[in-house]
Formats: sequence, structure tokens, C-alpha cells
Amino acid sequence: MPGAVALHALAWFDSRQLASARWNLGALYLLPELRSPSLAPFVEQRRALRGRYAALARRAVLESEGGDRDGDDAALLDLPFRIVESVIATRADSDEAPSADIGRTLADAALRVLGVDGQAIEPHSRRALAAAGLADTAPTD
Repeated sequence: MPGAVALHALAWFDSRQLASARWNLGALYLLPELRSPSLAPFVEQRRALRGRYAALARRAVLESEGGDRDGDDAALLDLPFRIVESVIATRADSDEAPSADIGRTLADAALRVLGVDGQAIEPHSRRALAAAGLADTAPTD
């Protein structure tokens, strides 16, 4: 699967999950208690997820047609993960739930920052989620 499709699907699914869960559990990542040794596995899982985002971002950049971005720019490759995590702060800043299309908006933004057109990727992203057995949770927004 192309990197842009995989990244878009992951960003859409993750941001939607973070936005729609009953509790804003993503905010736990920001707590100083995460430095506790007992929470090291939790921190490592987040680090692995961040690495997965960066790897997919790198593939998306390198595979993009006419891409003039640097596939080794660590700051650039970290942006899709940070964009998805922005839903955590969005929830913390408001008593209202994020808009229904937040998943698509953030997934598109995660690609746009890399110079890739997220809207062109969307149908492929939907199919990838369905193929992964996530049809019941695939984005409909």
C-alpha cells in the first residue's frame, strides 16, 4: 500500500478515535507522571506509534509525484503525528465535542503538510480501513 494511503488511513482512524472516545485519554500523554518507571511500557507504545507515523510520512514524501520535500527532514516527518495529536488539545480547550469531520480534516492536513493531496487519497484510505477489518469503525465523515 502506498505510504500516503497508509498514513492517511492511520491519521483518520487515530484522530477520529481520539476525538470520539468518551474520555480524553490522549491528555494522559501530557502528564508528568509518565516519567514514572511503571509507565515505561505506555511511553514506549507511544514512541513506537510516533515512529510508525514518521516512517509512513517518509514513504509518502518519497513516493509523491514531483515531491521536492526532504525525506530525511525529521521535523517535517514528525508533523503528521503532531497534527493528529492536536485533537487532544482541541478537546481540552472546549466543552463541545470536535466536529464530526475532524478525522478527515486532520488526515488531510497530515498529508498536506508533506505536500501530498489528502483528498485524492481519501477513497483509497477508506478501502484500506475496510480491508483491515475496520469497516464498522471506518470513517464515514
